[in-house]
Amino acid sequence: MNTRTTSWTLLFVFAGGVMGTGVRHGVDVGLEALGFSILVTLLLVNTAGSLGLGWLVASVDRGSRTWSISGVGILGSFTTFSAYTVSIVERVDQGLPLIALTFAVASIVVGWAAATVGRRLGARRSGVPR
Repeated sequence: MNTRTTSWTLLFVFAGGVMGTGVRHGVDVGLEALGFSILVTLLLVNTAGSLGLGWLVASVDRGSRTWSISGVGILGSFTTFSAYTVSIVERVDQGLPLIALTFAVASIVVGWAAATVGRRLGARRSGVPR
């Protein structure tokens, strides 16, 4: 891949990221205004992102501009949960269910641990217990 192609790809990812972030914010604000809790909002966003990324993985070349804008950019900024779930599905489809299960459990455990440490570090820095 040449520098020009790489620059364009980065621009497409960036543009898609801006769009996905805007959509995510709009969904969050809209669902909150309708009285939905943050957990319901996250569930809906993660489900929509997983559905969208699953469809893209099955129908779009990962080296294409469509993938760069939609998969990496829009859905990447809309939710990272979609990439997590599609990675698990792909391992199962490849006949690697133990790797899929290990990845799923490790991601939850390590993510929980990192979030716990991050919250504690943030609380220590701010002086506000959380």
